[in-house]
Amino acid sequence: MAGKTRLSLVRDKFMANMDDGRHIECVDLREMARSLYRAGVGVSEVEFEWHAGQRLVTAGQRVALLAELRFCASDRPGIGMVAAGQDAAAA
Repeated sequence: MAGKTRLSLVRDKFMANMDDGRHIECVDLREMARSLYRAGVGVSEVEFEWHAGQRLVTAGQRVALLAELRFCASDRPGIGMVAAGQDAAAA
């Protein structure tokens, strides 16, 4: 459990700052969700921040990130590969 994780969008990078001092930067929203999952961050621990000079994380981006984080936690890897356009049998 990472405690609260504050997520913001600076220029074109999603940045996550965790209470335990860890920091993650990703350009891709899906990769950010996967990185947060690997770091032990749960959906209820994510807070979205905005400060002057930063871009606002849109409602659609928030929904997409939290949905991907829930998906990672659901432990259904075969479905994820099919949804990503990959053949589960080939992987």
